[in-house]
Amino acid sequence: MSDKLKFLFDHDILLNPKRIGPYSVEIDPTNRCPIGCHYCVWSEMRARNDVSLREDVFSRLIDDLIELCVAGIVFTGGGEPLSHPFTRKAITRAKAGGVSVGLFTSGVPLHKKVCAEILPSLSWIRFNVAAPTRNSYKQIQGADVFEHVVQNITNCVNTRNEGRLNVKLGIGCVLSRRASDPATIPALVALATTLRLDFIQFKHDLNEIGQPQYELWWQSQVLPELRSIKQAPNTHLKVDYSDNTYTFTPKASCFIARKMAAIKADGSVVVCKLHRDNAAMAVGNINDETFQSIWLNARRQKIVETLEQEGCNSCCGYKDFNRHVMITRETAGARVGHITSYAVGLERFAEDINFI
Repeated sequence: MSDKLKFLFDHDILLNPKRIGPYSVEIDPTNRCPIGCHYCVWSEMRARNDVSLREDVFSRLIDDLIELCVAGIVFTGGGEPLSHPFTRKAITRAKAGGVSVGLFTSGVPLHKKVCAEILPSLSWIRFNVAAPTRNSYKQIQGADVFEHVVQNITNCVNTRNEGRLNVKLGIGCVLSRRASDPATIPALVALATTLRLDFIQFKHDLNEIGQPQYELWWQSQVLPELRSIKQAPNTHLKVDYSDNTYTFTPKASCFIARKMAAIKADGSVVVCKLHRDNAAMAVGNINDETFQSIWLNARRQKIVETLEQEGCNSCCGYKDFNRHVMITRETAGARVGHITSYAVGLERFAEDINFI
């Protein structure tokens, strides 16, 4: 289990029932996107539901989350968060309200003016870049904008460095068995190094995760390339990936959903970001009522209790955390690891590039 999750659990931040609101919230401002990635797990959902949050609803949501003392907001998709005209204001308002903010973006709308406006309010940005050249990018990500994206990333790095801003910048690269060539991994790392980024994360294709053919491909072709890169001498660039292929497993109790939430572009609130397209996980809609009232309603409480009792068999990255909770509960609630101070731990968590 990651140190950040262990810290949060050991300090009762995630599971303490006295903490009314969620700890972390993911928001899809819009389902519209300027690119068409071959591996997009939400492409069918976006095609069915081409919507965006209403500005007044979006604005009220940010105020609700600030009032609930949410620690972190991640603007993601769905579509491209910055395609929504209010996202920039939402980022700066959330930061002013004491919330740490992360952004997943294609980088397409992030020109110099937008970069200068939002960068001081962000803890991190992860750019979606899955190919190292113009032609391969166009083939995999469905748009001829590679050079434009690279220029926007360069502008962000320059703005960050010149302003001495405390924001981590990096690339998130989905590796798809149907579209990606593992041999391009060194070129992607070289691109991130040339751009003077802080990290590059190699991500699973959620369309295929858990399938035997995909697991074999990841283990036999992808991991050898990733391990050779990580072990090779390089710059300060952090190369991040998972050895785990998250094979579908029998249901296991889920505790992380008690303090997490995801909000879709149509206003739906779901208890888990991995179940955005699962109606059974929806607990309300912010077009009809406030987020706080939805968070406290009986439907959400029932779903959370069911997840804790019966579990979930999704390909979840929080399974180690859930096991930690179970072990701790079985040992009479003993707490371990109070080494990191509360203030230092929260600061470290907020700056972590793998922010929940």
